[in-house]
Amino acid sequence: MPLTEKIMLNNGVVGLFKMTETPEELEQRYITVFHEAPPLDNFQHGRRKKEWLAVRLLIAGLIGTDFSILYSGEGKPQLFHADYKFISISHSVMYATVYLHKYKKVGIDIESLNRKFVSVEKKYLSEREQEQVKKYPVLRAVFWSCKEAVFKWAGREGVDFRKQIKIDELDPDRTNTINAVFADHTDQSIKLNFLIFDGHVLVYTR
Repeated sequence: MPLTEKIMLNNGVVGLFKMTETPEELEQRYITVFHEAPPLDNFQHGRRKKEWLAVRLLIAGLIGTDFSILYSGEGKPQLFHADYKFISISHSVMYATVYLHKYKKVGIDIESLNRKFVSVEKKYLSEREQEQVKKYPVLRAVFWSCKEAVFKWAGREGVDFRKQIKIDELDPDRTNTINAVFADHTDQSIKLNFLIFDGHVLVYTR
């Protein structure tokens, strides 16, 4: 199984899976690991099949096969496992990633650095954040992933990325830690880590 990376955290684990195999090859791996055929009848596209299979194979590689995932009406995944109670999931074209935690809600996001963030930056970046990305263009992707991770962590619909998720100034050459604030009824401080690799950025809450 191509478990590309495993990051152990305090009562949590982040896993990264490079999706190099075809849907058919992943389906055969699934059958070997879970000893049953995957329920893929509702998937029309090969990419969605790959993502679904990769996520479950990745989780099996992290915590074993005795788990299930259900989705809320808003599409938020819910993990059922003896030890790990919280989950966040993200995909790019090349990678699937999951973040599992025993005790607290989490958020994770992965993005390709080639995504065209410039055309939408005014919709998700504050004016101060826009000034930061002029100095460090890679922060366009880092900030987007940060705000996606915070959005998943919050579990709320209708979040204004530009106004409700604010990021402290940072130098990506000196730190891989992000300090963010989620403004809801009160301001909540959130720490995140980011990792840049293989033309991608990965961000997860701490």
